[in-house]
Amino acid sequence: MSTTPTSNFAEPFQLIVGNKLPGAPTLHLSLSFAERASRLPSSVSGLGVITQAVTPPGGRIPVRDIHGQLYPLGGPVELPENVIVLDGLCVVTDPPSQVVLEEPFRAVLLLGPEMTGHATFIYGHRVINNVPVTRD
Repeated sequence: MSTTPTSNFAEPFQLIVGNKLPGAPTLHLSLSFAERASRLPSSVSGLGVITQAVTPPGGRIPVRDIHGQLYPLGGPVELPENVIVLDGLCVVTDPPSQVVLEEPFRAVLLLGPEMTGHATFIYGHRVINNVPVTRD
């Protein structure tokens, strides 16, 4: 997965959101942050794909138009350093009819200084709660 950052966005980096259990959905993100000069919220944009070991066509769901904000928190070590809130659209195929549908996507990531932590993501009516976030 790659994305072409605009001139005011930093180089993209990849995150994996999921518990890596067999059959569990895993979100792969390629995100870029707008460069910021202070601790104010920063714009985030990118691409994603949700993978899952299931019968096609559900095994690979593209997530497009990802955009959101990074909110720096700072504070005590036991709290997350950053919160990232993302929105986008996932493209799914309805198996019986093969109709392609767009469903809403949302993710909230609670990340430490190494940009690892935990997240919850929602696509369509499916909610994946409190799964690990790692760098790819």
